[in-house]
Amino acid sequence: MTIHTILLPYDSGHRDARMGRGPLHLRERGAIDRLRAAGHDVIESLVEAPDAFPTEIGTSFALYRVLAEDVRATVTGGAFPLTLAGNCGSALGTVSGVRAATPNDRSDVGVIWLDAHADFNTPETTATGFLDGTALAALAGHCWHTLTASIPGFRPVTDAHVDRIEAAVDRFNSDLAPLKDFILPGGSRAAALAHVVRTVCRRAERAVVTLAGSEEVGEPSRKYLNRLSDLMFVLSRALNRVAGRPDVLWRRDREKGAGAEGGS
Repeated sequence: MTIHTILLPYDSGHRDARMGRGPLHLRERGAIDRLRAAGHDVIESLVEAPDAFPTEIGTSFALYRVLAEDVRATVTGGAFPLTLAGNCGSALGTVSGVRAATPNDRSDVGVIWLDAHADFNTPETTATGFLDGTALAALAGHCWHTLTASIPGFRPVTDAHVDRIEAAVDRFNSDLAPLKDFILPGGSRAAALAHVVRTVCRRAERAVVTLAGSEEVGEPSRKYLNRLSDLMFVLSRALNRVAGRPDVLWRRDREKGAGAEGGS
């Protein structure tokens, strides 16, 4: 696989500041070399702000426009774009670039969004004025309409993603036997990995709930994580079914038996 790593070393329009140091730090610590060592062809490029005088909003959206063009060219050329950026708003450029590469494809683009702060604020609801706190709302088409329209390929990702997760849960669950016991992680390797992802989602959801005690957190973020966790649980059962492996069930009599053996 050819991977195009696109480095965007900016935070709030400022180069190499705060989180903006992350992309170059990862490169200097060998992240790209590890991709090559794994057998991938890796192309590197660096996105630079076109304006000498940085402003948080104007410079950030200018960077997203350049990023979208880079991602579009990458996808069109048959490579995989890997964006390393200092701000969440880079998702606007990445997702738009993927859409720009296939302008006649009206199918949905999936987005899994995990973060440590609220991202579904709008300029009208934010209490801090942090642009990155509006990134997911902008991606969903709730704000910054004129500026997002200037990004090549931009088309909002709708809130219905949560509904689609619910539909996926129902679809996978329809072919599974009703649960009569607790399910333990295990079975096939793929199912076990789905359980790992589920626990990560639950941990992230707890972190969001904790964060909501001190910061403004949009309800869609928590709901999305909750439903994504449920999807991973149902998917683990479906993967075991496809692999011909039974669910690993917890039973009280099994626990008693294990205790008796341990005491003998």
